[in-house]
Amino acid sequence: MTAALAPIPYGDDSSIVEADEASELRVGGGLPHARYVKTVDASGVIRLIPLASLHESERAILESSQLYRDTRKGVVDALEGRRSSLDWMFDEEE
Repeated sequence: MTAALAPIPYGDDSSIVEADEASELRVGGGLPHARYVKTVDASGVIRLIPLASLHESERAILESSQLYRDTRKGVVDALEGRRSSLDWMFDEEE
């Protein structure tokens, strides 16, 4: 399987890492307890994106599993032409 990737930036620190017996990778992060968003594309390319670099609204979605599921469902529904009312967004809170 070959992924169409940009060339490796050899000016940056690049290294080979190997998965352990549990298929887990250990990579050095920038800071202790730094948090990253892991994405894996269809060709198996893994990207780690620093959570702190994302906009606060995107972080909020990723940090709430229910909000994440609801957002993904809404996007899929919209892509498939299904619509739902957004009136609840404008309801007055009591």
